[in-house]
Amino acid sequence: MSNDNNERKLVRAKDIAVIILILAAAAAAYFLTGVFSNGEACAVITHGGDSVAEISLRQDGTYSFPETGDMVFTVLNGKISVTESGCHDKICVRTGSISRVGEAIICVPNRTAVTIESNSEESGVDVVLR
Repeated sequence: MSNDNNERKLVRAKDIAVIILILAAAAAAYFLTGVFSNGEACAVITHGGDSVAEISLRQDGTYSFPETGDMVFTVLNGKISVTESGCHDKICVRTGSISRVGEAIICVPNRTAVTIESNSEESGVDVVLR
């Protein structure tokens, strides 16, 4: 009977090894995609659906634009955040920093959005105003 109990274990050593390998592969994929996408990412700021600026995430700095009112955008260590806004709820400020392609900060009262997009062309330009 003791032999049957050993065979009925829910988790075996081989199962644990497989789980660890899967978690390690997932962690490696997460960090590698983040490293490669940040090198070519830029923040696109839009107001009312119109593009206002494209900001490189490689150059730290603080930016503001007349179209976005009293909003202040800060780039630090490859991430961008809204550090000041005149809107009442300040959800855009509390969103924090973003850096990965596809992430966004939206300020509905100011009709402004910050999205991270892939920038495949390296021009060396920090900000492009339109």
